[in-house]
Amino acid sequence: GDEMTFKIESNPSFHYPLDPIAPLIFICTGTGFAPIRGLLQKRSYFRSRGEKMGTAYLVFGSRSKKEGLFEDEIENFINEGTLTDAFKCYSREPGMKKQYTTDIMKNEKIEQVLAPIVESDDSHVYICGSAHMFEMCK
Repeated sequence: GDEMTFKIESNPSFHYPLDPIAPLIFICTGTGFAPIRGLLQKRSYFRSRGEKMGTAYLVFGSRSKKEGLFEDEIENFINEGTLTDAFKCYSREPGMKKQYTTDIMKNEKIEQVLAPIVESDDSHVYICGSAHMFEMCK
């Protein structure tokens, strides 16, 4: 095959928080779920060892429910207590208005849940997806 040149860049600030009680918000689309999944798996492991955990919310967007991206994993993380809750939206759900992660975070009910976490000094917010999504989340 052909040779290919690539570069891997790591982000030194993208790691699991040192304080497991710190409240967390994970924001991602289907393509950005992989790094979030790693953090959730680590959190799940710590929880299974009996460590106390702070709240953790996921804001997740994909094209449609039918696509089914990570639905089972997300539900398992909620059921076992790794996630406190998940807010999901779909950009191409038949018969529904397009919704993106940045849209549902403006929902009053969701904002009431997430705003105190964002305002907390010890919280961590992880955003994975397109650079456009990051800009919209600022």
